Amino acid sequence: PAEKCLEETTSTLKFAQRAKMVRNTATMNEETLGSVAELQVEIARLQAVVAEFQAKEDSIERAGAICERVKHLEGLLAIASRAAGVHDERQTAEQQQLKAKVEELEALSARHEKTLQSTKMVLRLRE
Repeated sequence: PAEKCLEETTSTLKFAQRAKMVRNTATMNEETLGSVAELQVEIARLQAVVAEFQAKEDSIERAGAICERVKHLEGLLAIASRAAGVHDERQTAEQQQLKAKVEELEALSARHEKTLQSTKMVLRLRE
């Protein structure tokens, strides 16, 4: 080869060397066994399986949504319980205060009753 074509010749020889290393193996296409009717039955069965999996997937998604809703409602219940607890504490405190006031009034009423009885006795003695 001419010296001016040396690069092209080298490239061609390298390509030929790589091409020699290529190994092809022939394989025969698989032939399906069974008739058209059998294959249609198999397709229908597989479609039913796919539909079943999709239904389960929908159920799983619905179950996930239900779980999220339950968590949300539990959170609301916890908030309501805390609010009710605070309300109960306030109510208990108010009840205790009212009981103390009732006891004070009963004691005051008892003193007034004694004073009234004493006054009545004094009046009877004067008569």
